[in-house]
Amino acid sequence: GCKVIYQNADADAARQQQQFNSAISQGAKAIVLDPVDSTAAASLVKLAQSQGVKVIAYDRPIPTAPADFYVSFNNE
Repeated sequence: GCKVIYQNADADAARQQQQFNSAISQGAKAIVLDPVDSTAAASLVKLAQSQGVKVIAYDRPIPTAPADFYVSFNNE
């Protein structure tokens, strides 16, 4: 089974960090992250990975702290 926890930070990096931390505290095993700020998201990836939580970066790579997986699309 799988439970989906959906949150939208509305392009606010600070809010995204709060939501990310909340997902981890709720016991998330994996998080799909469309980073508002790829540089700031590096600390989120490191935090999750230190706790065994897998991170899937969606649409924007996180160069300084690679996520466990990366998914994007070709909109052409």
